[in-house]
Amino acid sequence: MTVTISMSSSLSIALADASAPPKGTQMSRRYSFDLFRLNIEDRADLFLRPNIQRLRTDDDIRMLLQVATEYEQDQIQKTRSAIFKWSLREYRDLRDSNNRELLHVILARSVLERDGVIVTDDGMSVGTSSLNPPLASTAVCFFDLSRHLVAVEHTGDLSQTAWKDFLQQILGSAAFRLERGSTIELEPVPEKNGIVGLFMSFERVTRMKVTLRIPNPELNRYTQAIYDDLEISGVREFTQDMKNPNGMSKSDNARPFASARGSALA
Repeated sequence: MTVTISMSSSLSIALADASAPPKGTQMSRRYSFDLFRLNIEDRADLFLRPNIQRLRTDDDIRMLLQVATEYEQDQIQKTRSAIFKWSLREYRDLRDSNNRELLHVILARSVLERDGVIVTDDGMSVGTSSLNPPLASTAVCFFDLSRHLVAVEHTGDLSQTAWKDFLQQILGSAAFRLERGSTIELEPVPEKNGIVGLFMSFERVTRMKVTLRIPNPELNRYTQAIYDDLEISGVREFTQDMKNPNGMSKSDNARPFASARGSALA
């Protein structure tokens, strides 16, 4: 099975099994993905041990995802008419088949119970239906550690649900299981040049507030100096609040543009 990945705000992946189609033909199935920035969020709690371990390295993220696929980390969602179970399964490390640091998991939502109309031999009634084992809707997730990006399959069954909240809850539960004082949160990646384009579209910018986080492998000449300074200083999150009632410079060599560029890459 070959995996072709194109990194953009809408990720397309073509999966082709060379052994399936007849010789001389190639069949593929296309997936639509949403891109998110992988942020490591440290818990700020006075009751945490001073020497508690944090999520810092790619190996930490690998271990977190492996633990997250255990059934003990599953999360239950109860609504007015149904009970669902959210799970992560099928952890795979794709480094052997790709040149990128790529990890694969599947997010699943199982329907444990659902209230509704039930057809009986004598008529119809309102009741609760359950299946054992329950049916599930799934979404493929890729964690690109080389760029700290997460690609989540855009599916009709899960796209309108709170899938991101429950995915983060599963990862938080796994972090707690590993006794780590950090967890992972997903932040939507803006469209290419979206932030910079918006910044340049204004005739005058009087205030700009930007938060920069590390680690961020996506660096260029505008953000490398800021990143190096934060790393040397031991700062993982830095907020800039720039003001000038007469308008700030929009030159590509000035600080406001560098901050907008850094936000677009974060």
